[in-house]
Amino acid sequence: MEFLFVLLIALVFSLCANDFIRKQGKKIQIITYLLAFIIISYELFFLKSVTLPPCLRQLEYFLGKGIVSVSLFILVMYAGALDAKKSYTRKLLGIRYELSILASTLFLAHVLPQIFNFGKYIPMMKKSPTMSLIFHFIALTAIICLILIIPLWITSYRVVRKKMKAKSWKKLHRLAYLIYGLIYFHVSAVFLCLPYKQVDKFIIYSIIFVGYLVLKIRKKLILSKNSKN
Repeated sequence: MEFLFVLLIALVFSLCANDFIRKQGKKIQIITYLLAFIIISYELFFLKSVTLPPCLRQLEYFLGKGIVSVSLFILVMYAGALDAKKSYTRKLLGIRYELSILASTLFLAHVLPQIFNFGKYIPMMKKSPTMSLIFHFIALTAIICLILIIPLWITSYRVVRKKMKAKSWKKLHRLAYLIYGLIYFHVSAVFLCLPYKQVDKFIIYSIIFVGYLVLKIRKKLILSKNSKN
């Protein structure tokens, strides 16, 4: 499955190129901004007129459909849920903010073209009130995610984070939990409610998100227990 393939590549790169990501974070961000700009421009203006070579078409699919973005968000999620004493967790935590910025940038590249091209779904929405409701739910969850991600995206930059009070920053970034939930419901609606159902993908995403929830609750309970002792 393409999602697991992308997630694995993102994980391996994050762990093996950890120092490179930290040292070259700004350059990677600039490249990601350029990629996002290219994807948005292609989806909005050149999708029907320009045919990409197979390898570039596949890359555009991974980036433009939000697969890379969600994969990076999952790494950010699990970094906060895994045992911080483990070496792999420390590596992920060390680049958590860089991954957040990249994920947010690519999320923008996924959502903006879909918003501007929403009209193409109108024929399908006219088939039934239920289908119209589904498409509006998918669009609404994406837009709310985007609105919530923007302040977290901006405050993930170290230069901005240093100017904020730690308590205010942590309070703001609790919105991430809401974003994770919205992403899950958005993806679930896409896989289960549209005519081209993809139950296998829904199951895989569900296992990953439920796994995160279990690990996060477990970590909270352990920390709470240790604080009382």
